[in-house]
Amino acid sequence: MLDYIMNNSLYILCPLIFIAGFLDGSVGGGGLISVPAYIITGIPLHIAYGTNKLVNGVGMIFSAIKYIKNKCIIPRLVLPAALAALVGSQIGAKLVILINEEYCQWILVALLPIILLLVILNKKYFYNIAEVKTDKPPKQIINCLVALVIGCYDGFFGPGAGTFYILAFTLFLRIDMVYSAGNTKIINVISNFGALAVFASQGLLMYEIVLPAMVCSIVGNYLGAAFAIRHGTKFMLPLLSVILAALLIKVLLDFL
Repeated sequence: MLDYIMNNSLYILCPLIFIAGFLDGSVGGGGLISVPAYIITGIPLHIAYGTNKLVNGVGMIFSAIKYIKNKCIIPRLVLPAALAALVGSQIGAKLVILINEEYCQWILVALLPIILLLVILNKKYFYNIAEVKTDKPPKQIINCLVALVIGCYDGFFGPGAGTFYILAFTLFLRIDMVYSAGNTKIINVISNFGALAVFASQGLLMYEIVLPAMVCSIVGNYLGAAFAIRHGTKFMLPLLSVILAALLIKVLLDFL
């Protein structure tokens, strides 16, 4: 077993997959860690994407279960948003064939600093959403538009989609961040397995490392969800800012 772990670089991969799972279970953005983790252990890029979809998808099932058990989802919003996200991801996947990904990178370079500043400078707004309960139900059309647009981004480019879902649901639907995260996990699970079907059909999976990586992802996702539920917006907002900053750095480095 020790030889297998050393020969497959699992001693490097597994802790990083756990951290990625913790982020995905709470505020999203785990792909910023997990995909590079596969690549630095010698796994080719497309196989890394496919393996990540499987490992990450299973891990997020357990974070979704944690949110559901704690009643931290809004059922009437989940299914329409998931369907809209699936449609959006298909549109995004088709657009990436027609449009150079570099355009999306330039848009992110322009938008991410603005989004980051808005999050940092408007902390009270997010805290007020968490503290002030409203009887006014969120509008379904806004819910679906948010999911459609970010689903399109996910299919076209991808990094940080879970984080954007949480922020957008909180901002535009005025849903507490924990509930936004709960809905996001279910949407992400569905979109992950939709993409996984494509990678699996092409044989782009490394089954040898799936089981140990999956265990780390499950534990990380479950603990991340539990931590977010327990500590709420006061924990999630600073971590969201870190993820947005990391995403900006990643996009900038991709140009180098």
